Amino acid sequence: MEREPEWTKKISNQTVCSYYYIMFVIAAAAASLAIVTIFIIPFLKGVPPGFKLVQIIGMVIQAALALLATLASYLVCSRSLL
Repeated sequence: MEREPEWTKKISNQTVCSYYYIMFVIAAAAASLAIVTIFIIPFLKGVPPGFKLVQIIGMVIQAALALLATLASYLVCSRSLL
């Protein structure tokens, strides 16, 4: 296993964690917005049912990706504090 390069030792774990915390908040906000939108779409009037279904599927995919990004940011941050 390789040793850590000298230049990376100057970067504190707190700096890495702060960066990923910002990404965590952004991804969590995107996931929350997508989940709320999933529940709003069925009540839209004047929108064809097929289009609503496509929008709901897209929002489910977006929410899943945002939740995965949130989890990844959390794991990187908790790993950097070890």
